[in-house]
Amino acid sequence: MIKQIVLILTIVAVSVNSWNFHVTSYDANTIVPERFSCPGSAYNVSFNYGENLSPGFYYSTPPNGTEEVIFVLWDISFPPSFLHWGIVGLPPKPTFVQEGASPYDLPAGSKSMMNPTIGAAAYFGPCPPTGSNNIYVATLFARDVPGTLIKPTDNARDIVNLLMTDGHTIAFVDQSNNFPGVF
Repeated sequence: MIKQIVLILTIVAVSVNSWNFHVTSYDANTIVPERFSCPGSAYNVSFNYGENLSPGFYYSTPPNGTEEVIFVLWDISFPPSFLHWGIVGLPPKPTFVQEGASPYDLPAGSKSMMNPTIGAAAYFGPCPPTGSNNIYVATLFARDVPGTLIKPTDNARDIVNLLMTDGHTIAFVDQSNNFPGVF
């Protein structure tokens, strides 16, 4: 019974080619540039590795029936997964979020999700351990209800599972990138 439900939900929430999404700060399937990684001070190292600059992104008009767009940037390699940035309340119209917008220069009505690991509702750049090559996925969810409540968590898999299984995601689009561990 559970397998049938998951299959149905997967069919309802589909990735769509007509909804365009692009992280404008770097191309898909490339290495995330260093300036978007966490500052060295995050790990008490003596050098300043990154600027912790949030990436910019753009999306075109979401599918009909969309009331809210949610953005989730997560590390799928980090067990169980790690939330780097989440934004709720994005408008259901073409939108550009500029580079460095987190957490204060977001579109009207939207806000960053709380991330308990960093103790703030803000972007936190990649900081994978030395020797790893983590995969970062930026995903947009078109929702047919506004005001989705998401419990503060740094486990992005819980957020994505909620968004994919609660019956209110009508479409999603994503972009993947990687970042090699240096810390």
